[in-house]
Amino acid sequence: GSMNTSMLAVCPEAAGLFKNVVTMSYNPIDSSFVTLHEKEAEGDSVFDGMTLEEMRALSQDEVQALSAKVKAEYNIDNKYVIGNVLDTLRAKRGNDVNIITGNVTGDTTLFGSFFGKFSSRNKAPETVAEYKALVASKTGSLADLFLAAYPAESGEDVARILNESSLDNSVALQIANAKAHAGNGDAKAYVYMFTHGMPGTNPNSTGAFHTADVPYWFNHFSAARADLWTDTDYMVGDIMSDFLVNLAVKGDPNGDSVPVWSAYDSSTKNFRYMEIGDVVEEKTFSDEKTDFWSAYYEELMK
Repeated sequence: GSMNTSMLAVCPEAAGLFKNVVTMSYNPIDSSFVTLHEKEAEGDSVFDGMTLEEMRALSQDEVQALSAKVKAEYNIDNKYVIGNVLDTLRAKRGNDVNIITGNVTGDTTLFGSFFGKFSSRNKAPETVAEYKALVASKTGSLADLFLAAYPAESGEDVARILNESSLDNSVALQIANAKAHAGNGDAKAYVYMFTHGMPGTNPNSTGAFHTADVPYWFNHFSAARADLWTDTDYMVGDIMSDFLVNLAVKGDPNGDSVPVWSAYDSSTKNFRYMEIGDVVEEKTFSDEKTDFWSAYYEELMK
């Protein structure tokens, strides 16, 4: 999905196929790819010198068992993938296309929170002291910057901060993605976070889950759930679909019927993005949050 779209935006063979792109969720700006030679060596090891005829004679179960030993991943073949995404964009070798890039709040559940996954063995902190110890372990010399951005006065603050910082981490990575795309050429980049909870029979367990933003982008709401949709859903759908149409028509999501959405601007210090929730409006990171995430992702933010 989003990964493939992101890769097409930097694929030389896709040059000229499209002018605008929307990546919804994961972006590979901090990914590091292996080379084609390395993947071929991995395949040789797994198939252990088999001839083409021997491989063709394998049963489906045998093929699946062997394939499970090979990690499916992008690799640098110097034709479709010419390097890591960040390196490609910094070298101005990506496709110069306008981009909307963002996440939904539920992506932190799918891809993991900033502090990783908690379990019975790796329990989430409950006290301020446990929280500070976790921050020190995760951020090292940047702990003071993190605590200035996310201060906890009591144990009640900790759970909220763990969630808030994970969402901000997603935004920060999308800002890095937007920065790299904006520096690649003349195209513009826009960042969003979708926080609107899709209504369901149990709203507390539905929320803004992975892909929940899709029907709103297309302003298409299933008739099978007609008794669940609200005026807020239709309002959000109207705005998001207008963003999408405006992008397709003129390479810019802005227009008369939608809130102003600022493109990434390197001269603006604080991170800025569009929050698409029950209210659709631009949000800006505080100085403290911008300072921490800029330092934490220093290599991405250069």
